[in-house]
Amino acid sequence: MNSIRRLLQAVGLVVLAVGALLAVLAIHGYGLANGQEDRPLLALRVRPDPALRERGRHLAELSCAGCHGTNDALPLAGGATNFLHEPGSPALGTLAAPNLTRGGVLDRYGDAELGRAIREGLDAQRRPMLVMPSNDFRALSDRDLAALIAYLRSQPAVAHATPPRRLSLAAYLLLGMQAIETSLQRPVEQPVAAVPEGPTPAYGEYLTSVLGCADCHGSDFRGGRNPLAPRGPDLRPALLSPTPARFAHALREGLGSGDRRLDPAQMPWTVYRRLNDTEVAAIHQYLRRQTGALGPGR
Repeated sequence: MNSIRRLLQAVGLVVLAVGALLAVLAIHGYGLANGQEDRPLLALRVRPDPALRERGRHLAELSCAGCHGTNDALPLAGGATNFLHEPGSPALGTLAAPNLTRGGVLDRYGDAELGRAIREGLDAQRRPMLVMPSNDFRALSDRDLAALIAYLRSQPAVAHATPPRRLSLAAYLLLGMQAIETSLQRPVEQPVAAVPEGPTPAYGEYLTSVLGCADCHGSDFRGGRNPLAPRGPDLRPALLSPTPARFAHALREGLGSGDRRLDPAQMPWTVYRRLNDTEVAAIHQYLRRQTGALGPGR
């Protein structure tokens, strides 16, 4: 009997220890998701400018409509996807891309707060966002950031409510374990210069950063290994041609090798079809260099 009692006591202690650990992780995760960041704002006030708005519209179509629009289209009146519920997996809560027109959350943000939300991942209450790709948008130049904000302000108000963010205990545990991360980024403390638009590797590097190509295809673009993102293939076979025609077919028309149709849920070609010829050529040039398909100095 004594041995059974000792065993039960040991099991009880293990259960208590595991419970205490889970509680600590959940509390830590809650703090990461809901703690307010006290950081200064960069001075930013965007003036209405038709040329700026048109550039912002293009950026919104490429970078925002996939989540904040319906069927990958403008206006950015809020998405229907719950990003905390993958099909076939337990729901971790509710998280929908909010309505970014004046009928939604837009008027809660001044220009500086909106810029911080886009590039640093902090919402109007200075809480870290979730799923927002601020790790990619942090590369946005000051001019493109202003253009995007100018377009957001120009949209007509759309009355469309999206559900508020709610996280389950499991989500807080995963955050506490660092199995998933918030969108919080380091502060942007210096001006970010614009990269001249043109069919150049430099502009291609800028575009691939903003579009988040490495998130799925890996930092070397030779195949993704991130378990939390679609595992994009090695891009070298699509880059061997010195002209971007084959690459453009995959990027803008969703046609892979052998004209195989690419899954738009894995490769968002329905969004990237809006890339213009200059942008496709720039991305092609940059990726050829990065993957070794084009040698240095060429």
